[in-house]
Amino acid sequence: MTGLFSKFIKEHLHQYVHPIVCAKTHKLAFFEVLSRVTYNGVTYAPREFLADITDIQRYQMTKLVISNIINLQKRYPSLSFSINLTTGDIVEGIDKILEDLAINANSMLDPKRTIIEIVETALLTAPAKEKIVNLKKYGYRFAIDDFGAGYSTINQLNKANQLFEFVKVDGELLKDVEENPDARSTLHMLIHIIKKYDKKVILEFVETKEIMDISIQASADYLQGFLFGTPAPIESYLERIDLNCSIVPIKEKNELNY
Repeated sequence: MTGLFSKFIKEHLHQYVHPIVCAKTHKLAFFEVLSRVTYNGVTYAPREFLADITDIQRYQMTKLVISNIINLQKRYPSLSFSINLTTGDIVEGIDKILEDLAINANSMLDPKRTIIEIVETALLTAPAKEKIVNLKKYGYRFAIDDFGAGYSTINQLNKANQLFEFVKVDGELLKDVEENPDARSTLHMLIHIIKKYDKKVILEFVETKEIMDISIQASADYLQGFLFGTPAPIESYLERIDLNCSIVPIKEKNELNY
């Protein structure tokens, strides 16, 4: 069964990208790499199938995603990319793959152009912290993903302050900022606290110019969201990057490729 799954994902797994841009200049910072599976003409996001695969199958899929990131870095040597990993991925062998790739000069993976977005930071155990510290020695960069969601709290910054360069705030916290003054105040306060820890703040779910302006006023460092495009093959973004390596926001809703 494992062999069949490996063959299946090699044939049907592919990567989309979603840009993360500098809040003030819209200059591309890096692309988040997002996995998709297309089968019988239908494309599925990970949330639609991850719960149905085994840990071994997830491990195989993550190895393939890393391989695809290597290919992206080879094709686009000026661009950086991020990958989403859980704390479980880190302690169950993916860290060793990343370490070996960093050591192997022929691997073509550049750790300095590889940002690892960690989900489930509430489960950040001592072994996971040790492995992250080790990977940072090779130049890998780390981000807390979905900060403010579930059990991810300010306490996580206290516990792992030296491990992470970026904090990506959960997009749900931007849901009502256009209409709700209290939501805007909460956002300002949260970003202020994160910056006290000397972290760069990424806001996701930036879908309108109004949300973008509020995010900039709140001192966000980077933005991600449908205002700059939906997850798509990297080629569609290369056509939109200007000479300053900036991505122009999409002005009209009907330009979005949902």
